[in-house]
Amino acid sequence: MHLFLSAGEPSGDQHGAGLMRAVRERRPAARFTGFGGPEMTEAGQDQLFRTTDMGVMGVTGAIPLIKTLRGLHREAVTLMERERPDGVVLIDWSGFNWHVARSAKALGIPVHFYMPPQLWAWGGWRIRKVRKHVDTVLSGLPFEADWYESRGVETVRVPHPFFDEIEQKPLDASLVDSLRPDGDRVVAVLPGSRNAEVRRNFPIQIAAMRRVAATRPGARFEVACYRDGQRDTCEGLLAEEASQNGPLPTARPVRLHVGKTSEVIEAAEATLMVSGSVSLEVLARRTPAVVCYNSNLAMIRFLGTVRYISLPNWIAGREMMPEFAFFRNGPAYAERMAAILGRWLDNEAERRAVADQLDALAREVQRGGGAGQAADAILQRCEPAPLAAAA
Repeated sequence: MHLFLSAGEPSGDQHGAGLMRAVRERRPAARFTGFGGPEMTEAGQDQLFRTTDMGVMGVTGAIPLIKTLRGLHREAVTLMERERPDGVVLIDWSGFNWHVARSAKALGIPVHFYMPPQLWAWGGWRIRKVRKHVDTVLSGLPFEADWYESRGVETVRVPHPFFDEIEQKPLDASLVDSLRPDGDRVVAVLPGSRNAEVRRNFPIQIAAMRRVAATRPGARFEVACYRDGQRDTCEGLLAEEASQNGPLPTARPVRLHVGKTSEVIEAAEATLMVSGSVSLEVLARRTPAVVCYNSNLAMIRFLGTVRYISLPNWIAGREMMPEFAFFRNGPAYAERMAAILGRWLDNEAERRAVADQLDALAREVQRGGGAGQAADAILQRCEPAPLAAAA
């Protein structure tokens, strides 16, 4: 069994690693090649390129990398022509993965999209590409599966792998305890998993933190960074802001953590986060959250055409997590976000009511076994059927 997997986002790297481990439990000799990140490498992928380091954001973010992406596509085609994998598994990252899907389909290799692109939110017209180049969609969101099925796409419903990943990852209990001593009110700050996201959003998050701390000096701000480079970026932005406005008026300094997102969310009373799939972990941990997304004008105009920007709100069909998408007037948005966070810190009843709503939603959608069910579905479709016994 040989599977070619392609993921370009940190969350896709997590999902791909879990899927690979589930496949190998069922087929110990399975081989994996393709694109991904450190977790897929650790799970055993023979990686052509570490695509999660690219940090591509949208069409404009991909333009400087067109030459690199074209080269990666040629590598993928060469490998697929030479080795004829039993199946291709694509994990989100729709821009590049469409090209991989088209090439694999032309070679007669089965194509499966695991945690597919959110076309229901921003690209319904692209369903033609799915029908033409993808054999099966494996969806972890019930309303998403309904959307694909209603448009004639073979769809397999599986539990979302994020919930398995949350349950299987042990928390550092001592760190969680250290993040919330003496009854302090802790705000988790999640600046995003891509460099461009951090540079655009963290200054606005700092402004919101300053506004919260101005009247609540006992509030603690714990920042969860995806990798060391992003921590360095956040440290630089904090220092730059402090040079202009003075230190944040907090009793304790802002702390930055790498690889401790789960612990930071678990310890917090409230979260100030950049929109992303980590919102599902915030949901699973029942932590009230304010969601922001500072981007360019084209992206914000596009986001203005969709109902919500965070997955829990899509799942619920209403705004469980207050959302703010903008490209200018950052201070005004920081003020509005700070006001919501401040109410949650000051009013335990209001904060608890929001947490209870998240708990009800999480109980409705949170199921385990996603990676295993996806592995079974992919193996069933990639392996040749056994020959019938001779009469």
